[in-house]
Amino acid sequence: MENYTLLLENARKNCKIADNMAYVSLSLLKENKLIIKVIEELTKSAENLVKAYLLYEARLQRVKLSKNPEQNIEIFRKTSLRYIDKSQAEDLLKLLELQKKHKESDFEFMRNNKFVIMSKNKYETVEIDTVKRLINSVKRSISNFPGERKI
Repeated sequence: MENYTLLLENARKNCKIADNMAYVSLSLLKENKLIIKVIEELTKSAENLVKAYLLYEARLQRVKLSKNPEQNIEIFRKTSLRYIDKSQAEDLLKLLELQKKHKESDFEFMRNNKFVIMSKNKYETVEIDTVKRLINSVKRSISNFPGERKI
């Protein structure tokens, strides 16, 4: 079992990388394909943060974690509201779902500053403004972790 402080530190690091890529690299290079990399880094941050919250709760013996990831996601949905608001929890879960769609996608492309994911005859678009909003949401979720200083 990983230590939740290490997971939190990794979440912070991945979020910082995503933030830099979105606000500095993307604006300097004007290369919209970087959106994909930003989403990947942000998803790593969300994964580590969700695991950190779950391990923290398990350490306090408030929850019993499962080997089934879907059950752990449901546990996170219920327990996360102790620390973060509902929109932040939904944003973290949206990132995890987006990564799942990205991995399973049949076809992906960039069009007009949007990242389009085609999967199972459905598509999802992600704009850079949405990604920036998600970055800010992840930052707030990290700062709301018990014992963390506020950003």
